[in-house]
Parts: sequence; structure tokens; C-alpha cells
Amino acid sequence: MKRRGWRVGELTELPPAPPGEIALWGDNLDRGRRVRVLVRQRRGRGEAAYRWIDEEQVFAVMLHELTHVEIGPHDATFYALLRTLEREAAVMMASDFVVCGRCVGGDGGARRARSPRTNARDAAARRARLAEVGLRGGGRRLGGTARDESRLLAAPGGDDAVVVLDAEADDDAPIVLD
Repeated sequence: MKRRGWRVGELTELPPAPPGEIALWGDNLDRGRRVRVLVRQRRGRGEAAYRWIDEEQVFAVMLHELTHVEIGPHDATFYALLRTLEREAAVMMASDFVVCGRCVGGDGGARRARSPRTNARDAAARRARLAEVGLRGGGRRLGGTARDESRLLAAPGGDDAVVVLDAEADDDAPIVLD
């Protein structure tokens, strides 16, 4: 997109069509001002009445809608550009490309993606801070219960207080519960 000078102002999910209506796979408003892509399909009634659409199908629809940033009508020129985008995407996917740039989210791309080196440096600093107060850091086992040893750590000094490491806290400081 950057090479072509394309921009998408808003990328959102296209809501599944109500029963009996024709379902769209995606749409593009004003050449990229808003692009919506269908990621779930209705298969019945109720909250569990949806199924996720395969990633390959969602990706194909996204390429189709991106083609509309440059060409509106479905003509030979449109399909030629779409095939070019599909070939370029296949080459990138086969080469295990790494995406650098802006984070996807609601901040308009204001934050930059962090480098692996920065992540490693910050993790080492976090482990050092934990070691200073006598706590062990390191990996955690996925799953388990709320009383799982990997989630709760004994406080230094042998008191009955428990220290909970809050992974989502901005300051990464341990929180002591009494």
C-alpha cells in the first residue's frame, strides 16, 4: 500500500447480513476512506449462530477491496491489478515477510511497532527488578487455575501475602495483595 500511495482511513468488520438478505463479502467507501470485510457468517440463530470465515477468504476479499482504492468498476483493468496484488501477496507470504511500521489499533497508528531488541531489553530489565526484590521471573504456563503457581508468587520474607504480577499494568510493577 505504501509503495502505491494507498491509504485506508478505517478498516472494520462488515456485519453479517440478516437471514434472507444477500450477503456482501466486503465494501470500500470512497476509495479507501472506509473498508469493511466480512469475517463471520450467520449459520443459524442466537449468539452461537456465527462461524469464522477462513483467513484465506478474508485475505482475498481484502485484496479485492484494496484494488477498489485505485479502480472502481469491475472491468479488465480492475482484475489485472487484482491478479498483480495476489501475486505480490503470495511472494511476500512465501518469504515470511516481517511487517514493520504502525501498530493496528484505535490510535490511528500513532504508536510504532517495537523492535525485538527493545522487547528483549525491557524483559531483561523487568527480570532484574524482580530479582532485586527476591522474586523469580520467567516463563509462565498457559491455562490452569487462578491459584496456579505460575500466576501467583510467594512474597519475600515468608509472609502470607501474595504478589500478583499484572502483565497488563503500564508500569509493570508487582501488586501486593494482603
